[in-house]
Amino acid sequence: MRVPGVAQAPLSDEDIAAVLNWMVRHMSDIRITPGFKDYSADEIHRERSRPLTDVTVARMRVLRQIGNKCQESDGGPRCTPKVSMLE
Repeated sequence: MRVPGVAQAPLSDEDIAAVLNWMVRHMSDIRITPGFKDYSADEIHRERSRPLTDVTVARMRVLRQIGNKCQESDGGPRCTPKVSMLE
């Protein structure tokens, strides 16, 4: 999961992992796949070393990856990414 601004946030890696894990469970329209493992502080530390600097390019990459995997539902489009949440 790439979230703009997280790399520079004044939170510990543990706190960011907790927030992202909460977001996955409570704010996502995508069902968690069986075997999903919570983000760890170590993963966050590695990802924070490569901040998301070009949000527009990243957004376009995600849109291309989900492509035609989106379906209309009562609450709007529901999309299933074809990629890992950390890519």
